[in-house]
Amino acid sequence: MARFACPLLLTLLSFAAVACSASQGDASNEGASSGPPGERDPARPSSDATSSDTEIVAGIDAEAFASQGFMIGKLEVTAKIDGRVAASEVHDESSGPLFPRELRIRAPKDAPEAVVEIEVVAHDRSASSSPSMMPPIVTRRLVTRFVKGKSKLAYVFLEIRCNTFPMMGGGAPSGPTCSAETTCIGGACRSPERFDLPDYRADWAKNPPSACGTGAPELTIAQGETALAPLAEGEKVTLEQGPQCGHHVWVSLRMKNLAQSGTTTVLTASQPGSGLTIPATAFPYAYGPSEGGACDLVGLRFQLDLGFRASELLGKPLDIKVDAKDKAGRSASATRRVVVADEVKILPGRSCPP
Repeated sequence: MARFACPLLLTLLSFAAVACSASQGDASNEGASSGPPGERDPARPSSDATSSDTEIVAGIDAEAFASQGFMIGKLEVTAKIDGRVAASEVHDESSGPLFPRELRIRAPKDAPEAVVEIEVVAHDRSASSSPSMMPPIVTRRLVTRFVKGKSKLAYVFLEIRCNTFPMMGGGAPSGPTCSAETTCIGGACRSPERFDLPDYRADWAKNPPSACGTGAPELTIAQGETALAPLAEGEKVTLEQGPQCGHHVWVSLRMKNLAQSGTTTVLTASQPGSGLTIPATAFPYAYGPSEGGACDLVGLRFQLDLGFRASELLGKPLDIKVDAKDKAGRSASATRRVVVADEVKILPGRSCPP
């Protein structure tokens, strides 16, 4: 499980603007069309070789990379049908917002159940203003197949925890380098195969596919750096010294009935009776499927000593509050009182001023 570093405080930038235009790559988009979500008519065959009623719509969106200091300036999208390139596009921010966007891929008439492979690569412009020099920061692959007579949604979501171009100073999480047979999802290398696609809906960007349920939203505060563990009311937690000499606790969450991706989670804390308040920290990360229809977000590094010394927290109670809200406006909140341990955990090899 990836460890999630603390993002910039409440830098919540909108990344769900509708894309306006695109520049095409060298490959022709045979049997494919691209554009903003929900604004295009159902796909029509470009020739007798494609089917009008069998298609996959790649719905492409991303977390708020800007909140971590990244600036996505270019997007490359490639789609293959049975190994043959059917669409290849390059989009840059000069033509308008990059997310969300759609790529509609129509099935060949003679292969209505063909295998489809979609690859999306995002490039960061913070290192260079030239599109040709922008390094790739995240790649996501998805492998599926057409379902005859159906329009299916292939949701391709780019995650900060999967970036392969870490920021200077280690402020943002860095993802793994995955083999050609896998892709990064939730900060780990996993199979890209998804053969149980949902039917296409025009509102997918606002209501993305989710494995977290559809009832009344629920949120439970837990703990753990690499795995979720229960956190009882009044339980003792230990401050840990971070890579930049700040002090944090590891918070994990269990959620039901909010969107799996596109949910922003905000952590705050206060010391009862003292007026001491820890500023809000926003995490734009997607949740991962868990047991019983729930979803988990594990290993949030919540820095506490912002504007005061960590010693002011030791041995005293602390109320941690979490607010989560998805793109559709659904929300949930939870609070847990803990007691901060008397001693700080200092990892070997770290040298910080007293």
